Amino acid sequence: MTLFIKLEENRPVGHAIVEDNFRQLFPNTSFPRFYTAEVVEPFGYGIYDFSNMPQATGYTKYIEVEPVKNESGIWIQTWQLVDMTDEEKQEHDSKIANQVRLERNTRLFKTDYLALTDSTLTVEMAAYRQALRDVPAQDGFPHSVVWPTKP
Repeated sequence: MTLFIKLEENRPVGHAIVEDNFRQLFPNTSFPRFYTAEVVEPFGYGIYDFSNMPQATGYTKYIEVEPVKNESGIWIQTWQLVDMTDEEKQEHDSKIANQVRLERNTRLFKTDYLALTDSTLTVEMAAYRQALRDVPAQDGFPHSVVWPTKP
């Protein structure tokens, strides 16, 4: 499916639209089966293509910036790497901490049956469960976690 983006002063503006919406904008125009930049640009639109957002690491993120026109005349979605704000860093850390705690809780849950009153909990298993509870106190939490080994 072909996507289109509005052009103003030969620069893309707004959001991409699908082929059916493009055709509805020009109901009395017969377009060829395959679109090219030369066909759609006289109507004030360009051909548009999404790209995958790269994966950011650490306290960085990618933001969408103005699309770039490639050698085929297609406007390609582009990304720029920027640093997170202090608020975004705190939110990022909180999200990762919650994910780590969820993993810790899952590991504890998998051994809960051993801690029932009618079951005997070994010293090793008690130490393992305590080490799981202590995960948030580790240096480097939540970005660097050393998981205890289950006995």
